[in-house]
Amino acid sequence: MLNISISKFSYGKKEVLNDIHIQIDKPKIIGLVAPNGTGKSTLIEIIAGNLNNRDVSVLLDDKNYKNHYLEMKRKIVRMCNQDDLYSDLTGLQHLQFYAEMWNIKASFVDEVVSKLQMTDYISNKVSSYSLGMKQRLCFALVVVTNCEVMLLDEVMNGLDPDNVQLISKALQSLKNEGKIIIIASHLLNNLNSIADEVFFLKDKRIALKYNLEDQFNKSLEIQFSSVDRYKEFTQQFMNMNVLSNPSELLISMKDLNELDSIFLWIQSNLKDISSLTYGIKGCEIIYQELFHSNDEGRE
Repeated sequence: MLNISISKFSYGKKEVLNDIHIQIDKPKIIGLVAPNGTGKSTLIEIIAGNLNNRDVSVLLDDKNYKNHYLEMKRKIVRMCNQDDLYSDLTGLQHLQFYAEMWNIKASFVDEVVSKLQMTDYISNKVSSYSLGMKQRLCFALVVVTNCEVMLLDEVMNGLDPDNVQLISKALQSLKNEGKIIIIASHLLNNLNSIADEVFFLKDKRIALKYNLEDQFNKSLEIQFSSVDRYKEFTQQFMNMNVLSNPSELLISMKDLNELDSIFLWIQSNLKDISSLTYGIKGCEIIYQELFHSNDEGRE
């Protein structure tokens, strides 16, 4: 089980993340979506153990970085950037180096190379690689570690449609093998097809959790942090099929005939909502509704 809790995280005086709580208790593919510069990559770095402070907690099976740093680093891997690759080394040498660090058998390296269709160029120096080939190598380095938790930042960047499909298939296989995979991505249509859940970051926190496993159930669950906003919502939409739990300020809705007006209300009162779980629309539409944008300028 992976638990992430961030009361707040700042760069100097600039607060980037606030009140983040994530619990992943089974193998899943989780998407992270946010506009540029709103903390998506920072969240990845925190989970990877590269950023920390006293208000941050990352637990994997009840172990943390403070007391079990090396063990956590062997179980949680972050995809490197293309700039981290060594141009004078071959792709195979990179993979062998990672395999040695994680105590992985050479036969598994060969298996990864074959599965990701890299055999034709893996023995060439990285300086000869195209951007797409470098990106596939960065992904292969994650796969070859065989870690429990895999963190991917824009893994599909620079890939043509065939390779996007190849990596997507590999991600599904990894999930089936028991991996937790967290992907920061701006390719929302791709997340629609591969992710189990997508977390949308806004106002320094997770504003909405979109459950793609339940996307045909037409359900909406709202957890309020304000009693006044809870009462206001129930009064305004009392004619709908609303299941309310006053003690927990929780509302569940199945009949979403007034979905547009509900989303307008949510957008105006987002600061008083502690969590939102929604399973009906695609990621692209939800992004536009949350951020009022038709572009793909996401971090």
